[in-house]
Amino acid sequence: MKILQAVLTLIAVFTWPLAIAVASPAGQVIEWGYPLPQTAGYLASSATTGLVSVASQVLTDAVAVAAGDYHGLALRNDGTVFGWGWNHLGQAIGVQTPDDNSTNGLVTVAGHILRGVASIAAGSSFSLALRDDGTVITWGKNHVPSGLSNVVAISARGFFSLALKSDGTVVAWSSLPERSGTPMPAGLSNVVAISEIGRAHV
Repeated sequence: MKILQAVLTLIAVFTWPLAIAVASPAGQVIEWGYPLPQTAGYLASSATTGLVSVASQVLTDAVAVAAGDYHGLALRNDGTVFGWGWNHLGQAIGVQTPDDNSTNGLVTVAGHILRGVASIAAGSSFSLALRDDGTVITWGKNHVPSGLSNVVAISARGFFSLALKSDGTVVAWSSLPERSGTPMPAGLSNVVAISEIGRAHV
């Protein structure tokens, strides 16, 4: 893939069966993966270059990426988010589309383009955004715990979400109602970073 030869900085995320990377300095997004027969068409990239495109124009100015099971996200340097892939629950762009439709576009929440985003994360069928004011926004099959604020970092994988607060405490929750009581180690404090591995471990 010729584009990789010119990469100065590479920020990559991997979640089966999708991988996404941001190449600097142009902020182009490179995507590759294993297109299963039932998920054909979920990739938004060119088959020859791997570059993600928007309305036939190569996506640029990305500063971070996130990958769900079959959808991808790119945070742009203006604080907006571009999503693509499976969107039957609205996990890609914030507005639901038919089950068999892969789509792409700017993320909208409550009818407005999502702005002021500092970081992004993606789970199995949902997405998360941390805004500049320390609040968390989600779209797709998920929710945000009531009163969650002063967040400095987010993470998501599978059906679970994590939020690190400025006081060093961590809030965890699940997108599945039957797993709403996500267990956390007793007395966990002074945390400086968070990450999730697998679908049921953090």
